[in-house]
Amino acid sequence: MGKYAFSAIERYAVWLAHDRRCFWCMEPIEFRHTTIDHVIPESLRDEPEKLKRIRADYSLGTDFEINDYVNWVPSHGSCNSRKKVELFAPSPALIAILGGIRKKADEARRIELRVLKSTQRDKILGQLDSALEIGKVSTLDLSQIVALAKLPPGVSVTCPVGWYVVDVDTTRGEAVVSDGQRWGIVPTSAVDESKYICLTCGNCGPWNGARCMACGMLDCD
Repeated sequence: MGKYAFSAIERYAVWLAHDRRCFWCMEPIEFRHTTIDHVIPESLRDEPEKLKRIRADYSLGTDFEINDYVNWVPSHGSCNSRKKVELFAPSPALIAILGGIRKKADEARRIELRVLKSTQRDKILGQLDSALEIGKVSTLDLSQIVALAKLPPGVSVTCPVGWYVVDVDTTRGEAVVSDGQRWGIVPTSAVDESKYICLTCGNCGPWNGARCMACGMLDCD
């Protein structure tokens, strides 16, 4: 099965229900930097018998679904990448944590419903206009929303902290990012990210030509 494509409302609901913090490092996280991670790996959708055993071993119940608020947590892109598809061994502590996520799931559903009920176009545009006027939202924030809307379902961009996505090239599998003063290129999840890794700092750019904007080194240095 292909990867689940999260809607913006689902991402927002998970982020807000979990108190705007990365689930893994517990540090505050901005919504624009939030990725959604599966505590029980999404790959288990392709292994129904194993998933059935996990439901029992982890006290998840027969109604547990991989792609549901009960299994989604907000995460920094870097924390998400470090975890990868690791499945933690069952333990009383982990079962308690999963129970806590289930409680957060109820709040996330309420947030989603609240947002869906308040999506009148004029109201949203008015709020955006006001937020721009008082500096609560920047034009870069809006550019990122428009740019990310170009991504195909299931494709994501891990944007460095302090940088915004301003455009996406779906043909090349790259995103143009900016920190307001500098510009660079980072890969999307649709391409082999290893080709973009800087040998000096280990980050996937952003690249401005042959220069890694994360550390300032040229790839030939």
